Amino acid sequence: MGQKKRQAVYLDRDGTLIREMGYLNDPRNVFPFKNAFRALKKLKQAGFAETHQRGSHLYLKNEDGEKI
Repeated sequence: MGQKKRQAVYLDRDGTLIREMGYLNDPRNVFPFKNAFRALKKLKQAGFAETHQRGSHLYLKNEDGEKI
């Protein structure tokens, strides 16, 4: 019948998980906040899905987008 509802958490990457750096186009400019990875791991263990943001393919090399 109906679909099972799942809880969700939406986090903006910049200023929440990593330091705000403007338009991020270089993986060397990624500076995670203390405990960001631990927090994401706990959300994943609790059953929350994960996703990511990708820069425009016009501005990022594919491998840089994956690293960011």
